[in-house]
Amino acid sequence: MPRSFRWVRFQHPIGMAWGNGVLYVVDTYTSRIRQIDPETGKVQTLAGSDAGWLNGPDPLFYEPGGLSFANNRLSIADTNNHAIRVLDLSTRMTSTLMLRGLPAGFPRQQHMQAVVRRLPTHLPWVQRAAPQGR
Repeated sequence: MPRSFRWVRFQHPIGMAWGNGVLYVVDTYTSRIRQIDPETGKVQTLAGSDAGWLNGPDPLFYEPGGLSFANNRLSIADTNNHAIRVLDLSTRMTSTLMLRGLPAGFPRQQHMQAVVRRLPTHLPWVQRAAPQGR
């Protein structure tokens, strides 16, 4: 049930983005993405619950630390999962942004220089993981 501003407690809200007439907030220590409607003062949990990793309609995050809004999607810095997650606000599905051609442990300096030389010169080099996969 949505609650008004005075009844909602945030734990380390460090990222915000404005879109669709609402303010989206990363509530880091609760591992949730919240939305605030400035017209009504209602705050709702848009995504997340316990800390973890799960894509799809009921995603889990692990202390997300930032977000941005574009094209009716939220790009979320899922800090302790070391991933960028994408929440499509039209479908409410979350996926993980995958970068191809980057070695595990990237960006170590010696790996970075070697990888940059081997990266394909054509785009795209970004793909999405399957909604339910890691």
